[in-house]
Amino acid sequence: MKPKKNKALNLLKYAKDYLSDKNIQDSDLEAKHIVSFVLDINHSDLFLNNSLKYHFIDFIKAKRMLKKRVKGMPLQYILKEQEFYGLKLYVDKRVLIPRSETELLVEKALNHAKEFKSPKILDLCTGSGCIAIAIEKNLSNAEVFASDKSKNALRIAKKNSKKNQAEVTFYKSDLLKDIDKSFDLIVSNPPYINKEDYNMLDKKVLDYEPKLALLGGDDGMDYIEIISKQAKQKLREKGYLLLEIGCDQKAITCECLKKYGYKDIRAFADYSNHDRIVVGRK
Repeated sequence: MKPKKNKALNLLKYAKDYLSDKNIQDSDLEAKHIVSFVLDINHSDLFLNNSLKYHFIDFIKAKRMLKKRVKGMPLQYILKEQEFYGLKLYVDKRVLIPRSETELLVEKALNHAKEFKSPKILDLCTGSGCIAIAIEKNLSNAEVFASDKSKNALRIAKKNSKKNQAEVTFYKSDLLKDIDKSFDLIVSNPPYINKEDYNMLDKKVLDYEPKLALLGGDDGMDYIEIISKQAKQKLREKGYLLLEIGCDQKAITCECLKKYGYKDIRAFADYSNHDRIVVGRK
């Protein structure tokens, strides 16, 4: 039932109740996101402007979004937007939704890039382009490249690069197969979830996010193994490979890098104290 009065706060209450009745977690916050998006306002405006009203078409749009959310579609895909490292990125089901833990990979890349005068940096398995774009926007002296084997993902990455006015060169390549340049840093958030864990993921992930961007083979190490081997040939002397990993993959990833001759191998924990990044040097 539509709210009786067309005040924005009544639409917000309707959205909260709709999501709460369907046992959606964080229903208050998600309702704010949806109503703010529909009305094209900031969250604070919902409460600061008591006279703010909505139109019937706004109710229709909000109801459509609420139905999608109740069916399990991630909010980011509904809004077609996700924030990452201070950037606003377009996302849909063609790409993985950027996670906050991946911001640590960007931080480590920025720190290691300071060792080079004019670093060349490659982001493998770029997906939405979030890593490459965040690096480019925070390193004025870097030349940034990104690659993915998915045409659909590259379309989204290019869209986000243009949206954020970032100068990133994109390649369509199966990992490093079709890339003939060398780099000071190769950065990647590859598919690293093992088969058993993948089948136990939240339903909204299984039903909506691309399997190609998540599943890393039976043990989750398929892509990490290949990237570690290929990157050694594409890194310049004293260049770095930086990988995001699963929280239980520190030891096996460090051993993998050691096998291919990397030096100064280190691991870094995220803010939840889960091992998340492994770095090795050529």
